[in-house]
Amino acid sequence: MKEDYIPQAQRKKILFLCDDIRMTSGIATMAREIVIGTAHRYNWFNVGAAIKHPEQGKIIDVAEDTNTHAGITDSNVKILPIDGYGTPELIRDLIKHEKPDALFFFTDPRYWIWLFQVENEFRKKRKFSRESFITNEVYRGSYKRKCKRNTCFYNEGRNQ
Repeated sequence: MKEDYIPQAQRKKILFLCDDIRMTSGIATMAREIVIGTAHRYNWFNVGAAIKHPEQGKIIDVAEDTNTHAGITDSNVKILPIDGYGTPELIRDLIKHEKPDALFFFTDPRYWIWLFQVENEFRKKRKFSRESFITNEVYRGSYKRKCKRNTCFYNEGRNQ
């Protein structure tokens, strides 16, 4: 059993906005490493971005493959392939149905201006805190200079 293992039913769910973790881009490769390295502690739902994604709209369960790579038996990892980087409507729907404990985006912040513009709405819906959240100032200033860390909306409503 892995150190700090949490049973699947007790894990927090993270809505991971980035490239499809099955792809070979640098972002996808690092995102996949994050998921595999933490699958014993978190349940993941990847909104998998790609240009003209051939599997757009199908939810794909990659738990079996994740189990093999992570050395566990009960990962919960799903991918929703999308064309582009999503929309506020898509995230509203996923928050409603998936009920994530956190929203985590991982790529160049210029692709997420729409996310920064609606952050307050999402934080109110799921009680995501400002902890670890880059505020609206990010898209007004220099993206690279102000966005040097991964960003996560965290739901304060559930135990850690």
